[in-house]
Amino acid sequence: MNDDRVPVALFLGSGFSAGFGLPVSKELQKRLLEPLGKAGDVIRREEFISKQLSRFWKVVFGWEPERPVPSLEDHFTQIDLAANSGHSLGPDYPPKKLRALRRFTIHRILKILADPPAVVKEIDFFLCRLNKAFRLSIVSTNWDPMVEQSFRRSKTEFHFGAGEVDKKGHPAERRGTAVLKLHGSSDLAYCDCCKNWYAWGGWTRSPLT
Repeated sequence: MNDDRVPVALFLGSGFSAGFGLPVSKELQKRLLEPLGKAGDVIRREEFISKQLSRFWKVVFGWEPERPVPSLEDHFTQIDLAANSGHSLGPDYPPKKLRALRRFTIHRILKILADPPAVVKEIDFFLCRLNKAFRLSIVSTNWDPMVEQSFRRSKTEFHFGAGEVDKKGHPAERRGTAVLKLHGSSDLAYCDCCKNWYAWGGWTRSPLT
């Protein structure tokens, strides 16, 4: 069936997610050293991660507690430039340790983003009306699933433009609005063995290539 609606691409960044109460990058970097959790073993793990991150900042950036924390961009850039090329950052940080610090950082960010976001009916209404009025595609630089959750609340069909498959590995029909996430998503995990993306709900999709 032909769709004569005007095509519109909506580009979303952190400001969109902030509308649901999620922290933007500056707030994330300020909270990066905060241990999160209540159980004893969780607290010990989170305190260990905070200690490793703060030590990294002191060694690499000359950071002290009374100074502004390094930006997330600087933090990841220093780690990735060295680790991805097989170089060390001084005698204390060989590539293997840098890769561990990267995982610690991503873990902490996802812990911060795990707090239930607010439901903002005005944003849900805006996306729903926009989708009905235009042949909408969404390009997002955000990790969080705020767009997907909003579409689910309004029962709007969407896909990820990535050749999705069902639980049996058969190609799934691509229907609804394209939601293209340039940097991946916090609710997805990639399996190197089967080459599929897994959402926490259990369904799979093919690699984003």
